[in-house]
Amino acid sequence: FKPQLGILLPVALLASGNRRAIAAACGTVLALAALSIAAFGVGVWRIYFTYMREYSAFMADAPPLIANLTV
Repeated sequence: FKPQLGILLPVALLASGNRRAIAAACGTVLALAALSIAAFGVGVWRIYFTYMREYSAFMADAPPLIANLTV
């Protein structure tokens, strides 16, 4: 999977006027989120967003990988 497709695909769908595909994707995301809340509770989402905030701060402070390589 290429992460840039996560940005390119919605833009391409909007540009081509595929509103049904966009609606289906949004509905699927909402249904899966609701299913996970029903199965595991809201606490799992809180933990996820807490860890993502911490990970984002960690990555923002981390030096670039290329700078750490030695030949």
